[in-house]
Amino acid sequence: MSVPLFNICRNMSFDVVVKGDAGSISLDTREGGFTEFVITLPIS
Repeated sequence: MSVPLFNICRNMSFDVVVKGDAGSISLDTREGGFTEFVITLPIS
């Protein structure tokens, strides 16, 4: 995925999860290893 497209998707995801659903997005990455995104949504 190209960087500009990734940035657009990331911004849209942030708006939906954090602003729309009061959730959170966290990121854990290790150089040369992995990248992990954790999306947390509240139970309503």
